[in-house]
Amino acid sequence: MILFLCYITTGLLLLIRDCNEFLSFCHKHIFLEVFFAMAGEVPNLAESKLTALVVDDNFVNQSIHHKLLDRLGIKNDVVCNGQEAVDVHCSGRNYDLILMDMDMPIMNGIQATKRLREMGIESKIAGVTTRAEEEEVKEFMEAGLNDFQEKPLTISKLVSILHNLDFYVQA
Repeated sequence: MILFLCYITTGLLLLIRDCNEFLSFCHKHIFLEVFFAMAGEVPNLAESKLTALVVDDNFVNQSIHHKLLDRLGIKNDVVCNGQEAVDVHCSGRNYDLILMDMDMPIMNGIQATKRLREMGIESKIAGVTTRAEEEEVKEFMEAGLNDFQEKPLTISKLVSILHNLDFYVQA
């Protein structure tokens, strides 16, 4: 058995038993650290009270979007599908910004956006998806989006969303 000893930037040491577990660890942690190290300096909204909800069924996308928002000082929560986004709002939570994926199980982004708008939710909703064909984007926008960005989401794309939706970001 091969053992890997991995150091995370938080100072935590992990003992990983096999190659698959090691690759999974790298995919989830080391990739994100390298990704953010390459991103460079970013604006910080630490003084802001902005809140965001990440709605995406993919763990890697959730992690990237969550960390990008964190880097900008935006408090955020993550849910795995559109139904969970609707449920969170039904429980009384409100967000300034919702980053909504299109393709998710249970309730997709188009259905969730329509439902949130029907509920009177006025949060700014930005579609963030790999599906960027004109008709698909048009259908997503017509569901009630305020903005759209194609994945992968980057700091510059997130800052663009914030500018487009009139959230002040000092670059």
